[in-house]
Amino acid sequence: MLERHELATRASRGTFAWLYATWAKQPRHYHRFNQLGLATWQELERDLEIPIKWGGSIEWFGNAERQAQLVDQIAEQVEWDEPARMIGADELREIESNVVFKTGQSAAFSPNDGALDPVLATKILMNAAQKLGATIKTNCPVASARKSSDGKATILETVQGDVECDLFVLATGADPDATKTLAGFNIPQRSTPGVIVVTAPFEPLHNRIVVAPGDHIHQSVDGRIVLGE
Repeated sequence: MLERHELATRASRGTFAWLYATWAKQPRHYHRFNQLGLATWQELERDLEIPIKWGGSIEWFGNAERQAQLVDQIAEQVEWDEPARMIGADELREIESNVVFKTGQSAAFSPNDGALDPVLATKILMNAAQKLGATIKTNCPVASARKSSDGKATILETVQGDVECDLFVLATGADPDATKTLAGFNIPQRSTPGVIVVTAPFEPLHNRIVVAPGDHIHQSVDGRIVLGE
């Protein structure tokens, strides 16, 4: 494991850490990929005792036309074997009593969703990897990847020396140039600037991920509120 900085100090630390397979995961094969990801997180929770707060998410839009589109997208989710549904204001108030919902408000409820502490999850995963024999090198950026002289292996050039491998996996966070530099091709990405704020712990306030127009919020298992904008 070659980490450019310290573990979970960049993209992982700054993520909203929402585990989901909802309408936004398009097209269908990518949605299925995310469903499998959720199933894997459930296994990791069980096997490694990673704390994950399940309970689902609720999401709605302020624009009437976009809200109508959401209704159609949730119907599509049902066709894709996702137990999502639209719920009304009374049920919304029942499951999230500390959120003020307008009369007549409806929202998409995706019960399979969850959230976690990304820094803690990273540390648990890396500790488990080390117990299985993995070597972790931090502050070890990879400058290039080239074939060995016999063409049978790949040489990763790092500031801590070359590393020979059969295969390598790029987990590069928000770095838009890594795939071009290390694998020789571009993956189109859309840059979406935003802000993540994490508070001190509070008493229980939110049961689920709440995705309101322009803002999203969830409460970690340790009581900290995570706000995204």
